Amino acid sequence: YLDIRVNTGLTSINGFSNLQFLGGYFRTAVNSSLEELNGFGDLEQIGGDLYIQINNSLPTITGFSNLQSIAGELYIAENDELSDLIGLSNLESVIDRLSIIDNPKLAELDDFMQLTNVGGIFIGVNSSLLNINGLSSVHTCEGMIDIGNNELLANVDGLLGLEMLSDDLVIRSNASLVNLDGLANLKTITGRLSIDDNDLLSNISGLSSLTRVGGNFYIGFNP
Repeated sequence: YLDIRVNTGLTSINGFSNLQFLGGYFRTAVNSSLEELNGFGDLEQIGGDLYIQINNSLPTITGFSNLQSIAGELYIAENDELSDLIGLSNLESVIDRLSIIDNPKLAELDDFMQLTNVGGIFIGVNSSLLNINGLSSVHTCEGMIDIGNNELLANVDGLLGLEMLSDDLVIRSNASLVNLDGLANLKTITGRLSIDDNDLLSNISGLSSLTRVGGNFYIGFNP
């Protein structure tokens, strides 16, 4: 594994330009002065998780331009200045969960347009996130999808490619969400479906293609 964390004076990471494969996890966390994460241009595969967390000066992720697969989770959380993920634009597969949590300046996920295989999705507490259109190439998902507490998210159109979900679908507490049209092609949910506490949600016709929900089906507190 490669673990770079709690280095308060570290401003850039660019010394691994020949690294092509990492067998374990990769974590960069709690590096309060880190402004550049761009030194992994030849890295194609990570054999574990990729964590990018609490790097409060990091404005962009540019250093993974050839990264195609992550065998674990992609966890991007609590990065106060992060506004784009352009360095992940060639990522095709995340075997475990894609987690994007509490990145207050991140407005979109367009850099994930090549992502087709993902084990689960958790998009939560991103106060500037306007859309999730970058997930439009995902057609099946083996794990849970949880989209919650994204106060400016007006739609889930980025899930239009999704046809089958092999776990739960939870959409909750998205204050600006007005419809579920992005679920128009979803036919099967093997787990539960919960749509709750979305203040402006007025139209659920996007669920009209559903033929099977294996677990509980709950729609509540969407005033």
